[in-house]
Amino acid sequence: TLEAEWMGINVGTATTTVDANSSYNGHPAIHLKASASSNRTFSMFFRIRDATESWVDPVGLYSLAFISDQNEGKNVDKQTWVFDEPHALVHRTRVRTGKTGNLETGLLDVVLPMTHVQDAYSMTYFYRAFPLKVGQRLESDVFVDKKMWKLSVDVIGKETLKTAAGTFDCLKVRPSVSVDGVPDKNGEMTVWISDDARRIPVKTQASLPFGKINVVLTKFTQGAATAKAE
Repeated sequence: TLEAEWMGINVGTATTTVDANSSYNGHPAIHLKASASSNRTFSMFFRIRDATESWVDPVGLYSLAFISDQNEGKNVDKQTWVFDEPHALVHRTRVRTGKTGNLETGLLDVVLPMTHVQDAYSMTYFYRAFPLKVGQRLESDVFVDKKMWKLSVDVIGKETLKTAAGTFDCLKVRPSVSVDGVPDKNGEMTVWISDDARRIPVKTQASLPFGKINVVLTKFTQGAATAKAE
């Protein structure tokens, strides 16, 4: 469980879960889930209820399917993407609020230039699946919004963070993305993950055109990283 802060104001809560013993369409899978919701005060201006799910092959660590379910204000947009590896396709089913205010359903097939890629959420799990060292860079191909992106993750240092969930020795990593070799310049993100076998996300800081957002760990369940004694 993590708390989100924007410009020094608490704006909502996020939760993430990992089920390593799941399946998708009969295929063994790691099931990733995340949800984010604005708090009562922020919802008075703009209500957010978003959810994301991803199913990952437990051996190759590539995406099998991905769901993005956005409920923001009065708009609904749920997209289900299923990767068809044998045919190098990804199939999308989309249900969203149309111009008239009614829900509309659409189908789309996108040809993949390559297979065994990440999706918009599995990429956050992928780089944590490897031993990381300061100075190291990991790269992966990510399919997002009908485009193929290149994700690079640089380990830029170590830092100890004190949170409501405890104190953690962390690796500080900086992800960046590009399309066809052109870097995305819409903001910068830094992530602190626990420097242990679990590599739990402890803090994420994103610098965006409308301000800086911090998302910090407040609670974790049994099986996650253990904080140092205070």
